[in-house]
Amino acid sequence: METEATRKEADRLAREQRLRRAVYSAIVTLSECECTVEATLQKMLNSLDKSSWMEVVEERYLGRVCGFPLCANPVQVFERSAEIDKFCCQDCFLRSAAIRAQLETEPLWIRGEGRVVAFDFNASNIREQQQDICHFEFNEDQQLITSLETLKIGDVAESDDEENDEFSTCEEGGEDVRGDFFRSYITMKSSTGESKDVSTVEKVMDETVTKMETKMLSGFQERRKNERLSESEKLARIRNKYNGYMLKRPPKMIEAKPLSLQINAKIPKKFCDDFQKILLEWCGPETICYLQYCHRMDSSNSRSEIVTEQRSVIARFYGDDFLFNKSVEADMCLPPIDSSDCAKQRISVLVELLKPSWRKLEGRLNVNGCEQQALGIISTFRLSTTNVVFERKACDLAVGVIFRLLAYCDKSLMDFYPSNGTVSPKFMQYLGQIGFDVKSYLAILSIVMNKLE
Repeated sequence: METEATRKEADRLAREQRLRRAVYSAIVTLSECECTVEATLQKMLNSLDKSSWMEVVEERYLGRVCGFPLCANPVQVFERSAEIDKFCCQDCFLRSAAIRAQLETEPLWIRGEGRVVAFDFNASNIREQQQDICHFEFNEDQQLITSLETLKIGDVAESDDEENDEFSTCEEGGEDVRGDFFRSYITMKSSTGESKDVSTVEKVMDETVTKMETKMLSGFQERRKNERLSESEKLARIRNKYNGYMLKRPPKMIEAKPLSLQINAKIPKKFCDDFQKILLEWCGPETICYLQYCHRMDSSNSRSEIVTEQRSVIARFYGDDFLFNKSVEADMCLPPIDSSDCAKQRISVLVELLKPSWRKLEGRLNVNGCEQQALGIISTFRLSTTNVVFERKACDLAVGVIFRLLAYCDKSLMDFYPSNGTVSPKFMQYLGQIGFDVKSYLAILSIVMNKLE
């Protein structure tokens, strides 16, 4: 038995594979041939169904040929196209639709090999047949129409007037009507219950009905009483019900504590040590020489008479001839990277990094142009890959330090530094904004200021 079942299953699979191959061959034949003979198309259609016919149309359209196999006209392929765009004309589209209407819905390997069918390629004949099938006449049944005409709706038991009368009567004797209404439902008892249980249930029901009657009667009387009250009396009752303690009161305003000029939060010692190392790497002899030169030029009355070339000569003279005695290694320029100077790139990176901090400082101190004035000082820094990028908090502190160096060169900014050991209240507010205290700030600043004295 198992051998016979296995053999039947193998035969079924082989037959299904053969039919699938026949469908595939028909699709390939109709798709690859630009213009198929009518006899070949008749033969191939017996192996196709509605879905496989649409595959033939799609494959021919992708091959830039009309989707109807008997037509070889070229068509243009679009990214988005409707079904009618896959044919060269409306006639081919209608003929394809006519053939599709005659095909079976199930594929060949499911419905099996059947009789050979002769397909009609004329679209007009198919449409006439469909119109004949869909066309029918509706003959009126006179007996049915007569029955519908004589049909009557059942009479209403009570009219609207009777309902209104009943409603008015119910209002006049409200408690009696409601009592009877509840008793009619609540006092029902089971025909199979025992006499003892019935008496207990009746007692409970009577108590329930009495409570409900009392509650409804009190509510009815309350509503009647409220209807007689004036608007002022109603408002007075509402005010008595909701006393003054439940009214909404404005929130209590608590004055903010004054801003403390000294920040109690302690700055981590490691942070200060790391920034001191960065500042020592930045401020080399070039920076000190530049600051001393700018300080002397700011003190001179003939500052506007000195040209740029004379400034460089004076800077070399007051810089102990440092610029003339530089070593050969210092004279060598850094190699360019991607056709750009590495030193200039580091300066531009630092300037861009400090821009948000400069805006914060200028907004707090109400000054302008400090960022542009500081470019000369920043260009003298000794920048490397380890000291050109750091965290945001260090940027705010670096801007505060550079601002002090800028004030050393420009007397108009010394108002923010009344003496060596103090700062102005505005600058103290900036330090509080960035979370730094004055003592640590002055300790870091003394590293550079001691070299300038």
